[in-house]
Amino acid sequence: MKIQLHKPYELPQSWEELPLERLPMVVEMAFLRKTGASAYHDLFRAVLGIPEKEYRKVMNRYFGRHVSAATREKNAEELHSLLLAVRWIWETDLTRRPFEYIEAEGQKWLLPEQGFKTMSWGELSDAFVHSKAYAEQLEAGETRLHLLIATLCRPARKTRGDLWNGDEREPYNEHFVKTRLAGVEKLPAATKAAIYLWFVGTMNEVFGAYELFGDGPAQEEDYPGQSFVRNTFTLAEKGIFGSVPQTRTANLHEVFLFLEENNKRERRKESAQEEANNYAAN
Repeated sequence: MKIQLHKPYELPQSWEELPLERLPMVVEMAFLRKTGASAYHDLFRAVLGIPEKEYRKVMNRYFGRHVSAATREKNAEELHSLLLAVRWIWETDLTRRPFEYIEAEGQKWLLPEQGFKTMSWGELSDAFVHSKAYAEQLEAGETRLHLLIATLCRPARKTRGDLWNGDEREPYNEHFVKTRLAGVEKLPAATKAAIYLWFVGTMNEVFGAYELFGDGPAQEEDYPGQSFVRNTFTLAEKGIFGSVPQTRTANLHEVFLFLEENNKRERRKESAQEEANNYAAN
């Protein structure tokens, strides 16, 4: 969307259109700063990528003392309409990976692939639990957020081998997560927020791709991630992907596909049985 201030600007209309270098600042202004008139101006400036000093000059041009009251009012209405044009920041999910890696403890820790293509079932299960626990503040503070990021972001694997699954990160091991919390705690708040928003957005996108979950895992759970735990043990009991540890290493999309097809098969059986019962009754 092209807009005209003191010069033409391209106003992004989605997370996909927002240049990646602006994303951390936009996340900070939209989700980490207090609301108010100045906060909205800072957000608008961040979305457009205008330096603060230059933005002040622009605002002075439209709202300075030399501008008549009638013109200022008209300019205020136009600016308000432009601010409304960035509502997508709060109304849509961030599903575009904000960056390829973070720097922590003197290393590059890679983020998962776009769409969680190579993520394991166990990693998603643990990450989901941490994200829900953080959102619901089951443990006060940011500990669960840090556990989520330490679960997702890992150093690059040293070797690939014949059984490489396409994931450039080292294999997921939940026992290493807590040992990396110190590195995560030192990350900028905007970086942590961006990773959280991206995980939640991509998680919703992944769940939405499967009829099995509809809008996501069942809301009526005794604890976060109960459906993941239940499915893990059910699959292991049937030996679909092997034992519990082997099931946790299976690709999450393969697990979802099996669960979805199995669910469809069970529904067809139930439908056929119901038809048979109705026929017998008549």
